[in-house]
Amino acid sequence: MCRSSRIVLCVSLFLSTLPGTTVALAEKPMRQYAIRADGMACAYCAYGIEKKFKNIKGVRGVDFDLQEGLVKVSMDCSAALGEDTVRKLLAESGFTFRSLKEDGLSCENK
Repeated sequence: MCRSSRIVLCVSLFLSTLPGTTVALAEKPMRQYAIRADGMACAYCAYGIEKKFKNIKGVRGVDFDLQEGLVKVSMDCSAALGEDTVRKLLAESGFTFRSLKEDGLSCENK
């Protein structure tokens, strides 16, 4: 780690200990996907889907809204999900694919 990175890290850690202070570190831009699937009813269902998605190169995070039947996937901007891939992955996990929506705004001009 270079000296300037260590200084920034130390200052950030120090500032985060002060009351009422938050430090926002720059995050890497990500592609965001919202996937609707039928059949998800519990955390165990979500875990099975999460394992499948995390095996895909570039996936950085998987979140769920079980009531809405929604899977939220965050990926590197250099990677992408296609409908065929998602449909197959969900079918292998025992769920029914309904829709795929990409919010790639955080990847624009990067």
